[in-house]
Parts: sequence; C-alpha cells; structure tokens
Amino acid sequence: MKKLTLILSIILFGTILVYADEEYTPKEEWMGIYIGEQKVGYAYTITQGSEDGGYIITTRTIIKIAGGDGTEKKIETFVKYYTTEDYTMKSFITEIPQPNQPIRVEGEIVGDVLKINVYTGGEVKKEEIPLAQDAYFPVSMKGIVARYGLQEGSRYEVPMFDPAKFSKINQIISVEGKEKLTIGGKEYEAIKLQSTISGNTFYTWVTEEGEVLKEVGLMGMSTIKESREEALTTDAKELLNIVSYYSIPSSVEIPSFWKTLYLKVELDGIDDISSVDIEDERQKILSKEPLCVRIITTSMGDIQQPTSEDLSATALIQSDSPLIKETAQKIVGDVMTDSIKVTKILNWMYENISKRNSPYTTSALEVLNTREGDCWEHSVLFCALARAAGIPARVCYGVVYNDGMFSYHAWNKVFVKGKWVAVDPVYHQFPCDATHIKLAEGEGSYILLTNIMGKLKIKVVEYR
Repeated sequence: MKKLTLILSIILFGTILVYADEEYTPKEEWMGIYIGEQKVGYAYTITQGSEDGGYIITTRTIIKIAGGDGTEKKIETFVKYYTTEDYTMKSFITEIPQPNQPIRVEGEIVGDVLKINVYTGGEVKKEEIPLAQDAYFPVSMKGIVARYGLQEGSRYEVPMFDPAKFSKINQIISVEGKEKLTIGGKEYEAIKLQSTISGNTFYTWVTEEGEVLKEVGLMGMSTIKESREEALTTDAKELLNIVSYYSIPSSVEIPSFWKTLYLKVELDGIDDISSVDIEDERQKILSKEPLCVRIITTSMGDIQQPTSEDLSATALIQSDSPLIKETAQKIVGDVMTDSIKVTKILNWMYENISKRNSPYTTSALEVLNTREGDCWEHSVLFCALARAAGIPARVCYGVVYNDGMFSYHAWNKVFVKGKWVAVDPVYHQFPCDATHIKLAEGEGSYILLTNIMGKLKIKVVEYR
C-alpha cells in the first residue's frame, strides 16, 4: 500500500491540532512535520470567530517526499471546520487534490444526523451518519481541554469525527502529567497527554490553555510548534524516500516469490495482536510468543460469509455509479460464473490501468477516468467493479515480498465458489501468492498499520 496515502489520512485523522485565541481575533499557528529526524513538510492553522459566536478553523498541510520511483511527490490537504462556541462540530469542507479535479467533501449536522456529500469523478455520493451526542473535530483541543480539564491522572473518552474515514470515533485521552519542554529556544511548562484513536496511540504536549506544542506517535511521525519562517524552512539535502523508509528487509531471499504457495513467518514489532487483523481463511496464527503466522494461497477452516457491506457502494468505492456499472457490464458480458468474472476484471485492469506512483487519496471513479495509479487506486477500482458485477469484494492491506524486501501494499479478496480468495490487480494474481501478508481488512482499515509502520520486522521461517 502506498505510504503517501497513509500520511495524508493520518494528517486528516488529527495529527495537527490547534489553539484558538479567546478574543476571537484571527490566530495563526504553524507546525513543522517530521518523519524520524527529517523534516518533510509543514502545516498552518488559522482560527477566527464566526458571526454566530462559534469558530472557523482552517488548516492546510503540505508535505514533500520522494515516491518509490525517487521523484518528488507533493501532498497537500485543505480542511475548513465550523464549530460552536465550545468547539463542538457544526460543519466542514475538505479538498484533496487529484490529477483532474479535487475530491471535495462537505459535511453538515442537521438535527442528530451528519449529512455528507462527497464530490469525486464528476458525481456526488451522499451519506448520513447518526450522532447520538455532540462530537469534536480533530482540531478542537482547546474545547476539549476547556470541557474535560487537564488534571493529572484523569482519563477521558472524547467523541470525535474523523474526516479521513467519514465516521464518528472515540478518542481516549489520559493526562500523564507536567514536563519541561524546550521548543525554538523557549521553555514551556507542558502537560503530556496520551491519546488512543482506533487502536493507535500517540502523545501530545500542550499548554494549560490547550495550545499544542508537540505531537509524536503514528509511523514515527511528529509535529512541532514553529514560527512561520521555521516551518517554511528545511535543511534536508534530499527528499525522504517514503517507500524505502518503511520497507522491511526480509531475513532470506525468496526466489520466484510469485510462485510461493506456503509461507511461515515470525512478526516482531506488533505490541498488541488485537490492533491488527491477521487471521482469516488463508492466514493462521501458530503461536503468539513469538508471533508466528502461516500463510497459504487457498482458504481453509471456517469461512466467514459475506455481508451486505461487501456489495455496497461507499464514498470512494462507487459500485453504484452508472459509469462503474456500465464498465463492469462491458467487461464481464454475459458470463455467469463469478470466478470467470473476476478473471475478466483482473485482465481488463492489467491491460487498461497503468501502474504509476501517486500521492493522492482517490476514488474508484477517478481511477476509471485517469486510467492510472498504484496499489491503492487498483484496489478501490477492482473492488468497485467486482461489486458492480455482483461479486462480494473487500480491500486488504499488509505487506508483500519483492526483491528482498517486504513493502506495504493493498490488494483485494473476493467471495467465489463459497470461499474468500485473495486477488491482486497490480501483480495480476488470482489467487495471490503466499508472500501477501494481510494485516488489515476493509476500506479505511489501513489506519491499523500506523502503530507498526517503522517497527515491524519479519523473519521468514519457511517457504515453498
């Protein structure tokens, strides 16, 4: 799976927080963004009061890194939040750049429902999310501090909305205590917070008023308060190659890896097995100490039946789009057998969708229009075409072997002949070889990988 998409999603997920001035005058905050020790970008946030007494919080993030091919990739995100006077959410607008036109997402609370419109590929996808209580945006740290306080030893469960996944989530915040923190030559009496969202843990240092000074956690990524001049400056002599940085050396070479039918590995760096999704019909945990996993290419054991979600359209997998449905019908024709349908879709994508690194988080419709992309683009388009053809399909995330390294990757699984089978539209495999090690399953579940990226080690015990 492409790391560019992960970084973008994490930024939207809430790595950049904000402080708003009590006098309602516009306040500008700048943060430097780092991966490891290397600066990769910056973010700035402008907070100002609105006429109704609430706040308008505008954030923009820019990251420059090298893709797998070594060329510069620029990731830029824009989000505008509208909140109440206590910083709970009212509405938002976000744009994600695309080759043709940006994906635009608009959300507004009407009663106890959040209504969302996603504009992509020339179409609009509407969704509604029930909200049982007021929720915060990821940028509302001042409001969270004002409501819950910063008493040492306290633990709070804060309802949040994640604009990257279009869903409501809970953020668990624990107040660890005060620490001295020096940033930009200035010493602060900071308060350290531990936060957990969707199984991901990170640490934030804030002032008593809720101003974010530093944040460390996901994927070895950190953000640090800086002046405008500092944020716009970098001393790096070359761009960080994101693919190489997160790739995992294999303990042994696997010749003709695409023919591998059986793989046994030991995984190190996964602190909590429940934070990832390993076991399924083709993968089995053999032991937990050490964490030993067996992967095969065929389904064995209990078969999980597909659900209605495996045939449903989503904001980024628009299987109900007229263009997607028309394309799927042209590809499969009058074929009645699901396995042959899968092969036809796989062959069509291999011949018609170019493999190209992309810094964008995009939708199936955008991929169909541009006819290019990396593993993320291939997986969402394949999933949409399969569902449009009546085949239950899911997106899988994990690592795959190639040239002595395990790299993060995205592929699919389909339900055919009463069992789930892994399929990779990039590698043109049906079923996938056994070096595909799944660690998360389901659209948006890639966020589960952020706790292990940069820490995961893989020892190959056996292969054949």
